Parts: sequence; C-alpha cells; structure tokens
Amino acid sequence: MFSGEGLGMVIAIGLMATSFFGKSTQLYKGWLRWGFVCIGAAAFIDIFVPWIQALSDTTFVRLGEQEGTHSDAYKMLYYHAWEMDELINTYVRLGMICPIVIGLFYWRGCLFAQKQVRLADAGTLEQSE
Repeated sequence: MFSGEGLGMVIAIGLMATSFFGKSTQLYKGWLRWGFVCIGAAAFIDIFVPWIQALSDTTFVRLGEQEGTHSDAYKMLYYHAWEMDELINTYVRLGMICPIVIGLFYWRGCLFAQKQVRLADAGTLEQSE
C-alpha cells in the first residue's frame, strides 16, 4: 500500500544518488547523470510538497482515484484504518529521511575525494624524494 508515493520518493532519491557514482562509470561521464538528478529532484518535490502542505491543511492529501483505482492514501485510510495524522506524519518522516540519505552519499563522496587527494599528495612527495 505504501509503495505509491512512498516508493516514488525513494526512487527519486535513487535517481539523484546516481550522480555520486564513480568517475569511471558511463553514468558519471555522460549527460544522463544530470538528467537523472533533475528528474529525481523534480519527482521528489512533486511528491513531497503536498505532504508538507498537508501538515497544516488535510485537503492536500491526494484522495480519490488514479487510473481507475483508489489512491494509496485512500486505501490506507479507508481499507486499513490508518488515522489521517498517522498517514501524513509517515509520509513526512519518509520525505525527511530521503535528503539525509542524499547527504550521506555526498559525505561519502567527500571522504573518498579527500582520500584520493591524500594519496595523490603522498605519491607526489615520494616522487620528489
């Protein structure tokens, strides 16, 4: 049930995370990397913003039908007896975790780059001796 907008946020973060793949990969070298970043960021914002707005106004929760079936939010509320606050808070928590995950990818990339600089500096020192 949670795999509609919840999985959408996770996939969007996954697309953005592809920009942190190694420099030797085709993803890093080509323009596809930036396309994934832009598509992932736009998708994440499109999914997450209504849930942030729903914190103060529940009319932003997307209830209704999508392609002939009820939305995941509708199913969780009316089929599985979730409370509206629980539903909103769960999506908002997931949406707050996603940027933290991207931050961890970025931090890992910074540590890797720092290690590469140290190795390059050590190699330069050995050559000069």
